[in-house]
Amino acid sequence: MRAYRDWWNWSAPVPVERRPGWVTAALLAAVAAMGWADYLAGPRVSLVLFQVGPLMAAGWYAGRRAALAGAVVAAVIAFSNDRLESSNHETGSELWNAFSRLVIFALVGTLAAQVRSERNRLLDAQRRLARSFAEEAHDARTDPLTGLANRRAFVERLNHLMERGQCLGLELVDLDGFKAVNDHLGHEVGDRLLQQVAATLVRGSHEGSLVARLGGDEFALLLPGATDDELAAHSARTVQALSGPWDCCPSLKVGGSLGALAIHGPVLGPSEALRRADQAMYAAKRAGKGCYRLVLE
Repeated sequence: MRAYRDWWNWSAPVPVERRPGWVTAALLAAVAAMGWADYLAGPRVSLVLFQVGPLMAAGWYAGRRAALAGAVVAAVIAFSNDRLESSNHETGSELWNAFSRLVIFALVGTLAAQVRSERNRLLDAQRRLARSFAEEAHDARTDPLTGLANRRAFVERLNHLMERGQCLGLELVDLDGFKAVNDHLGHEVGDRLLQQVAATLVRGSHEGSLVARLGGDEFALLLPGATDDELAAHSARTVQALSGPWDCCPSLKVGGSLGALAIHGPVLGPSEALRRADQAMYAAKRAGKGCYRLVLE
């Protein structure tokens, strides 16, 4: 209802883009020029209709106040023309005609301003809605604690790369000793450790790689285009980088066991690829933890 109340409150501001002062001046000058042309055309031909265009432009580009100013200018000029063109002055009729023109001109100009206002409101609402959708889409694919991609985003990316038949490396990382951090130092310290691990994995990843937190203390990495040797070297560096010590829990030993899978073409599905990498990761844990196992697909 506020928009309709503002329609009658002609002093209320209309949200239009800021325009230079010369734009308003030029539009008012155009209104005056049309009034002068109406006088030159003589009493037999009325050019009042041509004043509608500049008045609408004033409302659209300069706002409601400029439209009202233009309406006053147009009405005064029309009244002056009537006085100059008629030898038999009927002041009452001339004033009524001037008032009628003023009302019509004001309605035309403020209507253009109101349409511009509603258009701006609609565009703002669309922009806010687009931002909201983008934020929701981001949140739906982002782990809130670490800022990494979540499982959903990781599986989507893995499926996309495998459908393209691209060779890639898949690494699954599970932290060793993480439960002791939560048990002895609390979950707040455990959360800080997960954030530090996430930052370490991102620093060690290549451009175009994807690092994700799948849940709990389990992380995953995608290395598009990695050869078998590159995947093995990256896995070794990752395990070394996760060997600690960590600033948030220097007294506890926390490391990582890693399972790596080299994928060559669209032979496996995402679920099977994750299962094989998971098996390799548990094989690393059984081998003594703090190491990696590589599986060639």
